Amino acid sequence: MTNIPFTTPNLAGSDTEDFTQFDFLLSDTPTFYTEDFEVAASQDLAVYEVVGVDGSGRIIPAVLGTTAAIGITTAPIVTGAGENPTLQIIRGGHFNGDMLVWDATYDTDAKKIAAFRGAATPTNIVIAFNKYNRAS
Repeated sequence: MTNIPFTTPNLAGSDTEDFTQFDFLLSDTPTFYTEDFEVAASQDLAVYEVVGVDGSGRIIPAVLGTTAAIGITTAPIVTGAGENPTLQIIRGGHFNGDMLVWDATYDTDAKKIAAFRGAATPTNIVIAFNKYNRAS
C-alpha cells in the first residue's frame, strides 16, 4: 500500500501524488491458469518472466529459437546448484506484454505477440499491448 505523508501533522491539509496504472491482465479470456513446475538449478528468475522448460521438464528462461515459451513466473526465485524448488507458472491468460520480463531475443512486439503461439498444451497465453498506457 502506498503511504502519502502529510507535510504538517495534526493540521488539516491535503497532498497529491500521480499514479500510472498498467494492466497486467487485459481480459478474462482465455482463462487464467497456473501449474506447478520444478525450477532448474542455478536460476535467477524475475516475477512475470517468460519461461520454458529444459530437457528435464524444469523451468528456465524462454529464449527465441532455443527454448520455447510455455509460461510466466508468478514470483521471483533464485536457485542454487542442485536445488529444484517448485514454483507456480502461469499457463493461461491474456497479458500485457509490457509487464512481462523477456529475454533479449524477443526484441520486437511481433516476436513477443507470437511467443506463445503453438506452445504445448495446456498453455493458452495471448500477448497484447495496451496502446493507451505505452510510453511514446
